[in-house]
Amino acid sequence: ENYLSQSKSDHHSKGVSRLCKRANFLRNFKAIIIQSAYRGHSTRVNHGGKMRSSTLIQSVARGFLARKHKLAMVTKIVLIQSILRRQMAVRNAAQLRSDLEDLSCTRIQSHWRCHYRSATIP
Repeated sequence: ENYLSQSKSDHHSKGVSRLCKRANFLRNFKAIIIQSAYRGHSTRVNHGGKMRSSTLIQSVARGFLARKHKLAMVTKIVLIQSILRRQMAVRNAAQLRSDLEDLSCTRIQSHWRCHYRSATIP
């Protein structure tokens, strides 16, 4: 009988102990949920500021790289244009020289023929 009453009281105290532990767990769990929600909110708010900062840094960096790339491209384009213009000027000068020589030869021939005709016509 002593054994039975002892085991019933042990059972009862174990049940009460379990209920107390469960109540403590639920109380702590609610606190954990509240803390977790606050930490999440705080992180999102702070992270939003960091996101804006990182976006600004990225946009400034992209703009710098785009301007640098554009300057390099413009420099190359100007170089190519100057080379082509020089080649065209050399060709035009050669053509003008050739045309001038042809014109000079034609004039000399024309003058010579006039002179020759006037000298041979009695």
